[in-house]
Amino acid sequence: MVSPINGVGGVGQLDQILQSMSKSAAVGGDSSQSSEVDFQKMLLDVVGQTNAADGQAQQAITDYQLDSGISKPEVFIAIRKAEMALRMTMQIRNKLLEAFDEIKQMRM
Repeated sequence: MVSPINGVGGVGQLDQILQSMSKSAAVGGDSSQSSEVDFQKMLLDVVGQTNAADGQAQQAITDYQLDSGISKPEVFIAIRKAEMALRMTMQIRNKLLEAFDEIKQMRM
């Protein structure tokens, strides 16, 4: 069964990312290797959560079609959560690509 609105999809994930980034910045530069691993793990977690939200939406649709006791609003909420999570993930991707392009254009 689909859970009710928990932070409305990607918004809760965005808060987690921002908190994680601020913690990393507050720690300072203890070791660049550990911050790279944390950033990579954070990105993989966001992609995993996006995939999980999509899976939940697909399951909600299937349950509704099979008349398994799930209501239409629950299906719509699951679909919106998955959509918002995907949009947030795409925004993160776009910002990373912009940053990469800026770094490529820097002159040494």
